[in-house]
Amino acid sequence: MIRLNPVQHSPTFARLHRAEIRQPIAVITFSRGSINFSWELEMNQYNRDSWFRDYRVPLMPTPNPPDDSVPAGTLRLSELPVQEIVDAVNAANLGVNSFICFAGDGGGFLSEFAAYHGVWYQNIHDQPGHPAWCIAGGQLHVGSLIDWDIAERAAAGGMGPLPRPTG
Repeated sequence: MIRLNPVQHSPTFARLHRAEIRQPIAVITFSRGSINFSWELEMNQYNRDSWFRDYRVPLMPTPNPPDDSVPAGTLRLSELPVQEIVDAVNAANLGVNSFICFAGDGGGFLSEFAAYHGVWYQNIHDQPGHPAWCIAGGQLHVGSLIDWDIAERAAAGGMGPLPRPTG
């Protein structure tokens, strides 16, 4: 697991690109969301050329847009089994409201920046025959009223529906 603590695009870009060395089987990015008990699975991540500014210099991601293999504005969809995760988290009765956000985007700040990189990595490595096959990628916004312990339990319970590699 790679933890991304600072709220800054450039260090996050570098950390996410180091994930390629580890060749993860799945990439799920988490970030804080609304001031509630939501467990929001984001469907839409965009290759933006306009982001909300960081708190430190440089204020915008470099490079911008981050993915030069597709045009700015390209949409990459979550590759998580989103409905199964929602069902598993809600069935755990942890007091969180899990749902899928089909409309909108990840917010145009660091959350969506990390989310885009996660699904981008998965899209590049999405074939079972690929030596670094990545079976799933996506983003969750965790409501800021959810305690760390509950968030860990929801994350663990939501991992059950992930596809399993064969072979």
